[in-house]
Amino acid sequence: MPEMDGYEVCERLKNDELTRHIPVIMITAIRTDSEVRGKALEKGAEALFSKPIDLEQLATHLDFVLTSKEEEHQLRTDKEELEGLVQKRTKELTLTNKQLRQEIAERKLTDKKFRDLTKHIEEVREKERARISLDLHDDLGQRLTALNMDVAWIRKQLSKNQPEILEKTNSMTGLLNETIKTVQKISSELRPSILDDLGLVAAIEWQLDEFTKNTFIDTIAKDLPEYLEVDEEVSITVFRIIQEALTNIIRHAQASVVTVGLSTTNNLLKLVVTDNGIGIPVENLESSESFGLMGMKERARSHGGDVTITNEGDKGTRIIVAIPF
Repeated sequence: MPEMDGYEVCERLKNDELTRHIPVIMITAIRTDSEVRGKALEKGAEALFSKPIDLEQLATHLDFVLTSKEEEHQLRTDKEELEGLVQKRTKELTLTNKQLRQEIAERKLTDKKFRDLTKHIEEVREKERARISLDLHDDLGQRLTALNMDVAWIRKQLSKNQPEILEKTNSMTGLLNETIKTVQKISSELRPSILDDLGLVAAIEWQLDEFTKNTFIDTIAKDLPEYLEVDEEVSITVFRIIQEALTNIIRHAQASVVTVGLSTTNNLLKLVVTDNGIGIPVENLESSESFGLMGMKERARSHGGDVTITNEGDKGTRIIVAIPF
């Protein structure tokens, strides 16, 4: 050929995307040494034959080359289809992943809004409890006390020959005293004044004493610090969690002893409540219907804390609360 030789023809065919899969067999009558054969294969030829040609051998080789190229073509087609499917699936997964990230972000935002709302509701509720408790103690309590004193004054003015009226005033005094005690109890349950006056540790000790008096379940205050200074919101949160834990123990634990421990380490307030009851069922630990457990967790989370509840089997239940302060 005047412009190019067979090597260049083969090289151009193999370097072009449209023709590089076409099989090339080179035939020569000039040189048949190994150098020529190696150069032909280097340029991409499938084979090199020298004249005179053995037609049977050529036919066999052609059949082999065409069969191989057909298999390569099928593999190429399968690979392209697979790559297409992979690209399509990758796009779908990318889109799904993007949607999931968006949903997770939205859920986190919703959870944050829910927790912020829960915290706000609890703050409003505590303020309302404190206000009602103060009104009961200062207003209604004082009025009942004044009324009791008036009844006592009336009783003193009565003569002994008025037994029916004296008996009635005694009955009124007894009823007023019981009412005053009830008001004090309700006021303390709404918001114990000891929590505001003497702090969290004193309030815990008072709560445990009241718990034992009302339930006959022994309580142990373990390692309570002599002095602990935490802000009002954390104090209220810890106190309410203890109240909820004690309420659950009364309802479900069948316990005879409750231990409450409180400690501080590295700006972390740790509360541990254990009982020797029958243990909480595992299925109840994450149940959406266990409102008491959920309430404790949400209270702690609203302050960046966490609650861990474990079933100790026949050794009871352990509640661990960790809140930064």
